Amino acid sequence: MVTLALIPAAVLTSSARAQLNPKSAISPETIPLRIRLGVLRPSGVTTRNLSGTQVLGGMVDLSSSRSEEARTLTVGYFQGGTAGKSFRIAPLLVTKTSAGTSGGSSSTGMTGFFTSEGFGAYFVDAAGSGFKARFGGYIGAGLRLTGGLFVEAQYHYVRGSVNGASPNGIALFIGRRN
Repeated sequence: MVTLALIPAAVLTSSARAQLNPKSAISPETIPLRIRLGVLRPSGVTTRNLSGTQVLGGMVDLSSSRSEEARTLTVGYFQGGTAGKSFRIAPLLVTKTSAGTSGGSSSTGMTGFFTSEGFGAYFVDAAGSGFKARFGGYIGAGLRLTGGLFVEAQYHYVRGSVNGASPNGIALFIGRRN
């Protein structure tokens, strides 16, 4: 349900932002956002038994700066389930993206490589346990595409588990930065 709420924000175009703020097409008043939709592939057997092999979700980076490399607050939500069992994760993280090479070409559709990292609280609900906070983080790498689009892979590690389940694993995303 949360993932569906993120989709309209992901497709908000610059022309729609300009209509909301008629002063300019590139509005300095808009909050810089990075929106990612994708899938988490848990590494633990207990987690996969609760969630299935893929847990759908998304993450949103909220920044107070237009700089892509500024620290941001990231919120997310992932949900999966099998055979009446459920697994939900709601990360609340401080993250940073670092620019890598930018030798890409617009003719190939690639504009550069980046890395990312984040740490903070992962709120985990495994099989109806209620959300329990666990400390964790991720490291990631991605490729910027044209038009503000990007693809990113992340490895999440969370200390401890809830009912034997943990969101440790690889997440794959496609996203957009405004």
